Amino acid sequence: MTAVTSEVQRHGAVRAGRDGRRRRVTSRPGVGLALVSPAFLFVATFVLFPLGFAVYTYRIAQAVAAMAVGLGGIDVLAFSGGVGENRADVREAIAGRLAFLGDFRVEVVAPREDLVVAREVRGLLDGAGG
Repeated sequence: MTAVTSEVQRHGAVRAGRDGRRRRVTSRPGVGLALVSPAFLFVATFVLFPLGFAVYTYRIAQAVAAMAVGLGGIDVLAFSGGVGENRADVREAIAGRLAFLGDFRVEVVAPREDLVVAREVRGLLDGAGG
């Protein structure tokens, strides 16, 4: 069991019900939480579960560190999309956890889904005409 997992369990963020299934609950006894969407989960994790931020950034940093092993290090840590673009605190926490990898730049890359969709549509239209 990792230190983060034991902290989550110790603070009551995840508990097993009588049927053995894991359920998220707040740190206040008797208050449950129904998770209805990823956006709500994100807000609930950071607002209702103070430990949620630490677990979230730990898991991302863990995945990046694993990839860095195969790459022999990293030069740039790029963030994109909702959280990556809009949450400087998340970027800073993840970069801080990865400081042992040495010097690297942290960049924010704006996603251009509109261009990806336009290229795909163009390819479909070009293929349909011939």
